[in-house]
Amino acid sequence: MPHVEVRRANAAERTFEFQVAGLAVQVLSGLEWRVRDRFSTFAEYKLSYARNDTDLVDKGSLETNLWINQFVLGVSGHVR
Repeated sequence: MPHVEVRRANAAERTFEFQVAGLAVQVLSGLEWRVRDRFSTFAEYKLSYARNDTDLVDKGSLETNLWINQFVLGVSGHVR
């Protein structure tokens, strides 16, 4: 549930509220490679999509499609 924050230029009111705005989807994938007994490296990818169709306080509306890509690389240690 997105928080809509919109302030138009030269407008007295602003939209500052939570709204049910549309579809949201996330896809996550990852790989881990064991390097030695106690260490490994990993890679993760996450794609997020959100379609927002919101109503503004002054009878206007805002529509946007958000695509967010995230990529992470790292090293992890394992304790026995």
